Amino acid sequence: MSAGAKEPENFLVGFATALPSLRYYQEKLMKKRVKLQAAILAVIASSSYADESCLTDVENKEPLEVFQCVEAKLNHLQKQMGRQQSIIQLIEQLESDIKYYMNRRFGQLEKVIQAQQAQIEALKMRLSLTDGLVAYYPFDSHANDVSGNGHHGEVHGATLVKGKFGNAYSFNGKDSRIKLSASAIQGIELTVNLWIKTKDNDYGLVSGANQSSENEYVIYFYPFLAPHYHSDYKNTNISVSDNQWHSLTVVTKIAQTRVYVDGLPKQTLRYGSKTPFKVEGLWLGGEQDSLNGGWELSQQFEGIMDELRIYNRALTDFEIQNLYKQR
Repeated sequence: MSAGAKEPENFLVGFATALPSLRYYQEKLMKKRVKLQAAILAVIASSSYADESCLTDVENKEPLEVFQCVEAKLNHLQKQMGRQQSIIQLIEQLESDIKYYMNRRFGQLEKVIQAQQAQIEALKMRLSLTDGLVAYYPFDSHANDVSGNGHHGEVHGATLVKGKFGNAYSFNGKDSRIKLSASAIQGIELTVNLWIKTKDNDYGLVSGANQSSENEYVIYFYPFLAPHYHSDYKNTNISVSDNQWHSLTVVTKIAQTRVYVDGLPKQTLRYGSKTPFKVEGLWLGGEQDSLNGGWELSQQFEGIMDELRIYNRALTDFEIQNLYKQR
């Protein structure tokens, strides 16, 4: 097609309109042998296709020649448009396939990214739960501190039994206790978290004492929890003496104590520690009436203890919930 030719679609529309008249005049002109200039040009005078090759030098061409040229041109353009339509359909199919593939691929990538983000958040939480960790006692086979800080414990009569996770230590309520490194309780703000299972209703769970204060830091149940700081104490309405496993968390701040059971906040006291704790003897399973001694039978713990953690900071609600969900 010449540089001045119209698009195939426009050409088809124009000639489709003129075709019936062209066929009529073909018969007339074949009989009369009339030149095209007066007949065919009259039919297509309103169109703008005078630059088409079929109409070039039209006054010197026979009607049949012009008609056959136009018909051939029309057939060629129809085939060309058919090929173009096939190409368009192929492109549309490719586009659809690409969209399907990309959506599927992006969906897979999104799942991978979400899984990686979850792993990152879990790692961040684990790192958060090691921040400020002073001592950690899993109690699986010994009373050693596995935090890396060396606050190892000494077992006095407590025995290993099946625990909440792996093994745990059982206390007989008479003469079984565990002595911990006294420096595990220090500073003003701290968090103590552990798993406990008991039906006892009068016992000292954690006991920290010094020469001048037998109740420097004590977690005691009467059967309701009563935290003791510097020989003072406050009562709560919290009891865990139902012989079921419970996660107990006591968070101590300057003017506040928060208590959590199974990862959930249960009570907040307007009571805290305004001065650093000075612990010289730290024990589990009973309450000292004197430094490292003075054990009264009624104050000894009967039950099972597992997974003890001690932090030198106040854990947040979110951290305590996550600590409850993991080992």
